[in-house]
Amino acid sequence: MILHNKHRSGAPSGDDIVVSREIELLQKNGHEVCFYGKYNDAIDEWSLFRKIKLYFEIPWSTTAQKELATILKKQKYDIVHIHNIFPQFSISIYETLKRFNLPFVHTLHDFRLFCANAFLFRNGRVCELCPTKHYLYCVKYRCFQNSLLKSIPSAFMIKYSKKNGNTLHPDYYIVLTEFAKSKIVDFGINPRRIFIKPNFISDKLSSSKETINYAAFVGRLSKEKGIDIILKSLQAKKCKKIPIKVIGDGPLSVYVEQKIKEFGLKQIDILGLKSHRDTIEYIKKARFLIMPSLCYESFPVTLIEAMAMGTPVIATNIGALGYLIKNLETGILTSPGDVEDLTNKIIWLWEHDEERKRMGENARKEFEEKYTPEKNYKMLMNIYEKAIEMHKKAR
Repeated sequence: MILHNKHRSGAPSGDDIVVSREIELLQKNGHEVCFYGKYNDAIDEWSLFRKIKLYFEIPWSTTAQKELATILKKQKYDIVHIHNIFPQFSISIYETLKRFNLPFVHTLHDFRLFCANAFLFRNGRVCELCPTKHYLYCVKYRCFQNSLLKSIPSAFMIKYSKKNGNTLHPDYYIVLTEFAKSKIVDFGINPRRIFIKPNFISDKLSSSKETINYAAFVGRLSKEKGIDIILKSLQAKKCKKIPIKVIGDGPLSVYVEQKIKEFGLKQIDILGLKSHRDTIEYIKKARFLIMPSLCYESFPVTLIEAMAMGTPVIATNIGALGYLIKNLETGILTSPGDVEDLTNKIIWLWEHDEERKRMGENARKEFEEKYTPEKNYKMLMNIYEKAIEMHKKAR
């Protein structure tokens, strides 16, 4: 069983894509897969009573427990693989799976179990107060959607995760990078219960023989993704000659358009949300991709898509990005929030085409070595086998 709470279709997330790809990968290798999903789009159609009930069940959902138990009574599974549980599942499902004596693993795509906004990010900088100090800091600072009321259930979700961390847990957690592992160990997770398995994408993506004269930003137009840093960097005289395609939408979309007019940044083309196919084509033909994130990125799918197509990336040396990109080999790393540093490196890579091509070729080789479906399947099977084996020993 693959268990996952899907995000809203108007705000698609990388983990939705990852879950779909893992299901396809398992099915192609002969496994029977049951997908048990919940969909956030459906919440809009709920009655007021049901929405209020969800509010109180975000920390611990008896509704999700009952629904899962009904399914488990009808069908047996070798293993259950949990992905996103917010907001409709909660860690209460751990208890149900243990009651049915099933091995299960949980992929942590972000830091949601430890942080109300999942990014360990507040007021433009990294924040680890809730996992290291007290869970009520997220209420004090209104960390979930800048709302006091909405932050309260998230706070108690963090409390339940901390309280039950040593007794109620999966057979194994799966994280995407060594960086993510180091963080959740700091937050109290036993390192012996953690496997690292990166995301993967289809190896059918190939490099483009011809690039078009532009660089690209692909992502949410929000503070933590560094869109404001790009706008400031592109005010430099030399940068005004570099066409930039911006693909995405978000809370700062109106702000971005205003700043483009205010600063006279005619080289920026705001394309809005695009289909995955169209986005891939833009990345493929770009000279390079810019990822100036200010938060701890978990494992951006866009990054390995760029690597697969031989498109080098200029990214912030923060969180997983500093682990995934080899500076001056597969891309370029910049200092977080450093406008001048980003400006200089955009100009340098634009002007040094042979170096850009070399980094793109190295990025493709890195992808072939680490992020193909075949390599990922072997890692996934190893984790499942270990989880089943550990579960048997614990019985």
